Order: sequence, then structure tokens, then C-alpha cells
Amino acid sequence: MGLQNDWAHPFYGDPQLALVDEEDARHGRRSLCLPLARLYGRERTLMRYKPIPAEEGAIYTFSADMKASADNARVAGSRERLGKEWKRISFPVKPRNGVLTLSIDLSGADRFWIDAAMLVKGKEAKAFTPAREIELALYTKVPGNCFTEDEPVMRHVMAVSYLADVKIRPRVSITDYWQNEVWSKRITFELKAGVPVDVAIRARLRSFGHFRAVLRDHEACAVVAERVLTRMRAFPSPQHRAASPA
Repeated sequence: MGLQNDWAHPFYGDPQLALVDEEDARHGRRSLCLPLARLYGRERTLMRYKPIPAEEGAIYTFSADMKASADNARVAGSRERLGKEWKRISFPVKPRNGVLTLSIDLSGADRFWIDAAMLVKGKEAKAFTPAREIELALYTKVPGNCFTEDEPVMRHVMAVSYLADVKIRPRVSITDYWQNEVWSKRITFELKAGVPVDVAIRARLRSFGHFRAVLRDHEACAVVAERVLTRMRAFPSPQHRAASPA
């Protein structure tokens, strides 16, 4: 649960609000830094994980290593208080309508860090273990994933191998509204154990509208991640409109 693009601010919807900290981590080389926002008249941090299919009526336990920029910071739903040193916290969560929506409500500091997040079925937290030997993520750094005709469609693929050095070649493809493939590429990653690698890729699209970017596994070609993209015409600037003939 530690990939950057899976955490989003529920009010702004921009996953880049979960910043990657490459200098401080409890496990591996990176952690996520959750910045402060002013919500409902008070300063707090509220981050939400993507919806997770879950068994209705079951109890799940969320656990993560966390710390704050100040001592005595609070995590809603947990009796634990955070400080400047890493601490593993846990609290129970319940699904609704077969979906588990995990929100973390934090207050008392201007920054929070999270690492090694894990969700297990049951009332007891377990020791952290990576969910997969290799993890892949697909995201963009453009708000709303909207691109204009003047710029290439830029996406980022991040990969990390938790257990061993490995070479992988996942595939990224883009399909149009009618599900026709209009662009594809295989990306080569030479991964060192525990070290995430981020690769930026560009694609020139000829038409406008909505597209779907799909990241597929390097072995079974199973879909790992999907993102909806929009390519639209660039609106003329005020200077351009003023110079145009009436």
C-alpha cells in the first residue's frame, strides 16, 4: 500500500499531494510525506487510499509505520500519538457495501510520513511483509491527466523489487474511446532490491478526446494499473486573441 499514486487527497483529487521522500524511510529507500491542508476550518491532513473490494461484515486491521514533524500529533481512530521517531500504529476498519475506503485523518503537525502500510483481514495487525515481490505503478504529474495539443502525453512508470535484483520489461499501451490501441511501448527496468525506479515516457497522439493508458505485468501481461487521459485543444492566450483580426 505504499505506492504514491494510490494515495489521494479526497478534496483536491491530486495524487501528487502525497510526496515521495527519498531521504527518509522505515523500510527500503522511500516513504510518502503527507502535507498539511486547511479543511473544515482547521488545519489537518486527510488522505484517502483507493477503494478496496472487501468482504461485507468482516473486520480488517490497517497498520503502518508513521511519524510527524512535531511531537504529540494525533491520528484519528487510533489511541497512539505520533512524534519525530518512526512508530507502527494500527486500527480496525470496516467495509461498507463490499468496499473498504481507508482514510487517515491527522492533526497536530505540518507534515506526516507513512511507510510500510498494510491491510489484513482480522482484528490483529501482523508484521510487515511486502505484498508482492515486484510492484508497478502508473501515474502522471498533470492535474486531471489532461494534456493539450501542444504537449506530448507524459506518463511515469515506477517499479520496485523488494527481494532481489531483477530485470523486467512491463508494457504500457494507450487505447482510444473505441478501444483501438494507438500507442504502446515496453520499458526495461534493471532493478536493485529495495530501490524504486521511476521512468518518464512520452507519447504523441494525433486525435483529441479521452484515452486509457494501461500498464501490464512483465510476465503474465495482466493489467496492473489504468489511467484515463484527456487530450484537448489548447485555448488561445489573451495576447493571441487580442492580435487576431476581428
